[in-house]
Amino acid sequence: MFDADDLHSGAAFVLLVPDASDGRGGQLYLWVGLQRRNDQDWQHIGAELAQLLNLRRDIPVKVVSDGHEPNEFWDNFING
Repeated sequence: MFDADDLHSGAAFVLLVPDASDGRGGQLYLWVGLQRRNDQDWQHIGAELAQLLNLRRDIPVKVVSDGHEPNEFWDNFING
């Protein structure tokens, strides 16, 4: 289990929301801490991570910045 204390400004965090139909992922969130926000192409990294995890090719990758988390991120984070 994890909670908001696991999110650190110098790190990134991956949250995979499963797809009930096939279990290969319905949404991939890549949370990026403030200290890491501008030093990488996070969308590209998220897509590569999805491929390495053998998730479906068209899985949506949403990059979320520290302090700018949408409600659906927190809803899935809490349910994780």
